[in-house]
Amino acid sequence: MTEYGGGHHHEDADSPGGALEFIREFDSPGVFVLRDFHHFMNADPPVGLFVQRSMKDLARALQATGKHVVVVGNNY
Repeated sequence: MTEYGGGHHHEDADSPGGALEFIREFDSPGVFVLRDFHHFMNADPPVGLFVQRSMKDLARALQATGKHVVVVGNNY
């Protein structure tokens, strides 16, 4: 995961679950762009189901925190 403007990579964000947890625990407001994350959301069970549930939980947890998640991907 790269923080826009910061240009650094966080090792804990090398997995879908790690990336979502990084966003949840990040201590400042921000916009987090998950590029090509749709591949994880559409993956076969159990990975896809885990990521979908984690995204829903994260959306609830981020309300009123000033944190926003943008998922960017392509449909071929």
